[in-house]
Amino acid sequence: MSTVAEKTPVRAVARTEELPVYAYEPWRHGVLPRMREAWYHRNLMGHTAFQFVIKRYRKTYLGWLWIFLRPGIQIITTTFFFGGVLGVGYGDRPAMVYLSITGAAWVLFERSFHWGMRSVRMTRALSKGLHMPRSLASVTAGAPAVLDFVIHSALAVGIVLYYSFALDNPYFAPAGQWPIGFAGLGMLLAFGLAIGLFTGPLMDLTKEVRYLQVYVLQFWMMITPVLYPTPKQFETLVELNPLTGPVQMVTWGFLSTSSPGMVSTISSVVCLAALVVGGFIFSSRFERAAVARL
Repeated sequence: MSTVAEKTPVRAVARTEELPVYAYEPWRHGVLPRMREAWYHRNLMGHTAFQFVIKRYRKTYLGWLWIFLRPGIQIITTTFFFGGVLGVGYGDRPAMVYLSITGAAWVLFERSFHWGMRSVRMTRALSKGLHMPRSLASVTAGAPAVLDFVIHSALAVGIVLYYSFALDNPYFAPAGQWPIGFAGLGMLLAFGLAIGLFTGPLMDLTKEVRYLQVYVLQFWMMITPVLYPTPKQFETLVELNPLTGPVQMVTWGFLSTSSPGMVSTISSVVCLAALVVGGFIFSSRFERAAVARL
């Protein structure tokens, strides 16, 4: 009896040491806790991102073909209207060359804006009522945006190469400028996701946010040098627009257009920093109320 009594605690201790230990802490408010929370749940990003992508093409006859049809139709229609009907000039570059590059850049921002807005509501539906960090949802919203951008970029590269060989004029900028273009693309993605930190929680409360998004994006595109060069009468407004700097970085980095202005660059950096910090604080307040209801 004494021998069995002595061995039992030893086995219990050895077995306990093999099990992981989880510590439950009170929910913390702030920017850094939200970033740590998103990193801790990073294994869920792949599944959530995939669900975000396939949701767009469910219940359609063409299905995944829309991934390639949408960017192709958009490039053709914008080129026909602005380069053909309106006769907008783009320097010594064909209209399709300029519009395909700027269109891909704008898609990266517009799609991240759109999916960041819908991320909270969609993630709640995917989790079946369980709590999933909203910071994770906002970051995962970049997956469908990046997918659309990759498809648009592939078409844009093909268009630029075609015109380069057909007209015997290399329209691509030297490779040394490309890092500036990639930096501009990163800023556009960050802008869209940062705005989603504000619109995502609001979209969970009311659908009016989704309706207003259409008009906000239409106006924002008109004051951003995406479809045409900057009009003289709106030069100051365009220069202060925080998206002008990243778009100019993309066009200069890949097409050697005019370099980004100092005012536009400073406006972009300051606004992006404010949106990221303010967005995490704003969404954190809404998440605190959601956690309290669990």
